[in-house]
Amino acid sequence: MKRLLTVVTIIVTFLSVNSAASTVSQSLESLRVEQTQINQAINLAKEEDSKLSGGLIKALIGARLELLQINSALIQQRINALESGAKIKLILHETKPDLERARNLKSEMDAIKSEIKSKEDEIAKYSGGLIKVTLMSAVATMNNTLAMLQTEYLKAKYGIYWLPVVNEKSHTTASLQPPKEPEKSGTSEEGVLVPMITNKRYEKYKYDDNIWFDITWNTDKLKKPTRAVKGVLIFADLFGEPKFMINKTINDPLTPGKSHKEDGIGFEYNQFTDSHKWMRSSDLKDMTFQYKVTSIIYADGTTEQF
Repeated sequence: MKRLLTVVTIIVTFLSVNSAASTVSQSLESLRVEQTQINQAINLAKEEDSKLSGGLIKALIGARLELLQINSALIQQRINALESGAKIKLILHETKPDLERARNLKSEMDAIKSEIKSKEDEIAKYSGGLIKVTLMSAVATMNNTLAMLQTEYLKAKYGIYWLPVVNEKSHTTASLQPPKEPEKSGTSEEGVLVPMITNKRYEKYKYDDNIWFDITWNTDKLKKPTRAVKGVLIFADLFGEPKFMINKTINDPLTPGKSHKEDGIGFEYNQFTDSHKWMRSSDLKDMTFQYKVTSIIYADGTTEQF
């Protein structure tokens, strides 16, 4: 009886190992197909970019190229992990695959590809002029949309997800004087400045959409008055999981123990980016906030790096 159980255990183990190996093989094959298609799109975008010296269409192609290269790098990282048998540990945010959403995104991508092909056929009818330029601009915009959808598709199908850090929009700017040699800080970059976010709002304009908010800074933990502070503002859920990050430089002088308010800080909203959609749909009461300081220029001219 013991011998029979041992034989059965060996068979079950063998089948499990074979099944796992088959799953990995299928995933690798699927990922390589995705990467081949993306690399073809990268080469095409580079070829289109090389033909232009400047202008709107070149800028759109450049943005598309950046997205495609990010997607290719993400897939390559997953391929490397599967081939080596290493556990997948990303400086990215993994998410659970959603195959139904992946199928819907694939259908949407196929529809856009068909529309792009139709417009490219129409472009071929013209040798120049305003109509051709307008069509080319439309195609470049659709290709950008396609690259964004592809990022969402990779997230839905394979659980590959990256959380970008965007740059802030502000109504004020300031120039800085060259700082003195930096000091090395022994203080944590977290908690030096504590942000309180209020008045989050979404505004739609003719050419772009924006999300704006106001920030009140608690400066109790500052060592001395500052000239400028640079860091990353993090928006997280109630469990502390980061959902959105934005580069934030405080150009206004800060005084320890005296709160400081900034109005009209924000970023350009992208409807295809999950972190942006989370920022738009979530209430402030369901968010937590954190500011990670990377460097400080003090009023006395010294600097501190974190």
